[in-house]
Amino acid sequence: MLLDKRLGNVDYLARGPMENYSDRKRGSDIGRYASSVAEQMTPYAKPMDNGNHEDASWLALRGAGMPTLLAQSEGAPLQFSALPYSDEQMETPEYRIDLPPSSATVLCLASKTLGVGSAGCGPRPLPQYLVNSADATAFSYGLRLLPSSVSDVTEIARTVAPPNRPWPVLATRDAKGLISLDANGDALSYSMNGVPWQPFAAPFAFAQGGLLRGRGTAKNGQTLEGVVPLDPFVDRRAWKATASSFQRGEGDPNHVLDGDPDTIWHSQYGPEKPPPPHSLSRFPLTWTRPSASKPCCSPRVPMAPTGASVTTNCF
Repeated sequence: MLLDKRLGNVDYLARGPMENYSDRKRGSDIGRYASSVAEQMTPYAKPMDNGNHEDASWLALRGAGMPTLLAQSEGAPLQFSALPYSDEQMETPEYRIDLPPSSATVLCLASKTLGVGSAGCGPRPLPQYLVNSADATAFSYGLRLLPSSVSDVTEIARTVAPPNRPWPVLATRDAKGLISLDANGDALSYSMNGVPWQPFAAPFAFAQGGLLRGRGTAKNGQTLEGVVPLDPFVDRRAWKATASSFQRGEGDPNHVLDGDPDTIWHSQYGPEKPPPPHSLSRFPLTWTRPSASKPCCSPRVPMAPTGASVTTNCF
């Protein structure tokens, strides 16, 4: 979450005060700690992901004249970081002095974070400390905005949400374009682009896209509504990708179409290593979504093997 940078102080009940990760936390006691967001940055010479705190029950971000944002775990403890920079902003600079002025407070909440391991000079994290995209995880947390006059959030943070409350409606779209709704067992109904509400009984199509409204009704009769903007559906099942070079079994071209950020297209590096430039093409070449003009090139996920793309051109 990109928040107002005036929320520049953090108070939390978690492991601290130094950064800690799933495989490096036994020396960090669970307790209540407080610091500025700027002080949450671990002073590595090269900016990188940092400042994580494990086993968090709650955290509060505050600033002079600003309401306090309280985040609470609902169930299992959370992992969090509150930093003055996003991962993308820390990706390019070679040294801390090269970081631009902070423009936001960046809050990250997660159910699990990747272990540190020692890949810089040894093995990757042990299997129990890896995060795999195939292992889907659901977790819950609550956000509250408190008046700036609240100086101590301890008692409020101990108050948990009632278990019989209505849950937010989660909408997912599968490869066929069918939309499913879920709200932790609550009764569900939906409305597409303002048409009358109808009960949700089975996955449905919403090919044209627009505003999808969902309503969950708890057993006590309380309701909660939400709205999700959806792009027009593009059927990618018949799409194919070809490349001038790829590493078979690891960097297959079709990985650029599978929607999984943990898979990659990689030029061949063994047993032969064709010289650059390398090219990638998608078929069919027509693109029916008027809002999209080019593909998205994202950086490598953390802990990936060494390598970099020098330049990328899209035609």
